Amino acid sequence: MMFISTQRKRMLEQMKDGLESRGWMIVGRCATGLGIVALIALAGAGSGDRGANAVRGSATQSTAKAAEQHRRIVFDQRRERYEQQTEGDRFARGKRLPSDGFAPVRIQ
Repeated sequence: MMFISTQRKRMLEQMKDGLESRGWMIVGRCATGLGIVALIALAGAGSGDRGANAVRGSATQSTAKAAEQHRRIVFDQRRERYEQQTEGDRFARGKRLPSDGFAPVRIQ
């Protein structure tokens, strides 16, 4: 298909104008999207959920204190049981046990 020079110029100008307008449309859409994301972030940061977060934080602290208290109780119970079990061993260590008459053997 043959084009006259004026038709060719007109088509090139239309294509050029179309590309420029598409570029500005893309930039505008990106800016709009970023603006929406920024508004959502600001709305989330400034929301009134601080009271709920404070309650959740205090509940977490009280749970942590209760867990620490429970761990201490369990530790004390286990330590007491261990001391009772090893109490008899301490007295046996201090006494001289009867020897079976054999000298210690050195293994090389």
